Amino acid sequence: MEKIYTQAVRIIRFPDCKMVSSGFGAFGEPNFTLFEEWFSKQTVYPGLYGYDFLSDCGGSGMQWMYIYDERMEVPNELKIIDFKGGYYAVVTAIDGDASSYECAMASRDEYLRANGLAFDSSRWQLGHILTGYPLVEEIFGAGQMDYWMPIKKVDQL
Repeated sequence: MEKIYTQAVRIIRFPDCKMVSSGFGAFGEPNFTLFEEWFSKQTVYPGLYGYDFLSDCGGSGMQWMYIYDERMEVPNELKIIDFKGGYYAVVTAIDGDASSYECAMASRDEYLRANGLAFDSSRWQLGHILTGYPLVEEIFGAGQMDYWMPIKKVDQL
């Protein structure tokens, strides 16, 4: 198969780190509400963007996480967890738009196949709503979401 060089898919190395976690739950539940209130007030960022991620944790339940920095004051009700990093294939789609999502996933899957990469089921997939939401929502009717899929080389399967 011919390699694909188009960069609609980004390969990003996510370091091992600590994350502040909502614990397992769903939007509207007390732990998610507390987490959202806490992370919305953060002024300590580990980089240019706010780093909150949502994961289904491999099917064991939803968990909302934020990269931890020791300068943060974290409520006792939230947990600080160890997060296993690694390489991720990242694509962007319009949040909540099924056709945009399907197109992004098809592009990602084709890119992975063509470049000898595969899903790494030992780590969690992540989602992240991007900053700039008001302008993007004005243009597309919703925000943009990055989908992070853990990957490894096919010969490492």
